[in-house]
Amino acid sequence: MQRNISNLDSSIKGIKPLNKGFDRLRKNFMAEGYEIVDLLNKPYSEGMNVEIINIIDDCKLNVDEKVMVKIICSQVNFNGVLIQRAQVDIATN
Repeated sequence: MQRNISNLDSSIKGIKPLNKGFDRLRKNFMAEGYEIVDLLNKPYSEGMNVEIINIIDDCKLNVDEKVMVKIICSQVNFNGVLIQRAQVDIATN
């Protein structure tokens, strides 16, 4: 859901309610002990506990910079313990 919302143009009517609804959903999960880790557009480093699905060349990035640009499956923690590993696409130069 987060990926789809982030791909929408911010001028589209109804984006704010979608974002608020997603935040409420995330808070409900957190209240039950689940955490959905936000990895979108975060730097990637070797040794992270994620599964790389695709590597995309991006000449806009600095040399040796790696960024997670697409989250196929989110990382989920339950009471601080990893229960689902993230699947991501990374961009690199």
